[in-house]
Amino acid sequence: MLETALVNAARGLVKSYGQRLPKCGTRQVSRELGAGLHAELREVLEPLLKEIESLNERIQEYEVRVEKIAKESYPQVELLKQVKGVGTQIALTYVLTLDDPHRFPKSREVGGFLGLCPGAQDSGESQPQMRISKKETVI
Repeated sequence: MLETALVNAARGLVKSYGQRLPKCGTRQVSRELGAGLHAELREVLEPLLKEIESLNERIQEYEVRVEKIAKESYPQVELLKQVKGVGTQIALTYVLTLDDPHRFPKSREVGGFLGLCPGAQDSGESQPQMRISKKETVI
């Protein structure tokens, strides 16, 4: 993501002068991050840190808007978010991609629609139904 690239650029710039920025996530970057640096380096770094801070604020605004749209227009997103690791963005993408989930007679058919397929492990006469993966099945 752009914010990560900008933070890495700031860290690389500071490191080339023999100093380091404190550890933090990309969302915690602000102009105060350069407070412990030499004055000249802080002056050069300030516009970059200011841009990262502004970008983080805009991302947060968009996340709030997406949450609001999901809550108001797609109530099924809340149900999908109960699954561990599924957030608003993934749930909303799923809902918008499937459009009408009732067109699939079986839930396992959704994977094929999304380009996923069950794994294969044929052994003699046994053909167990495997987990769904992104790998293509060789026939």
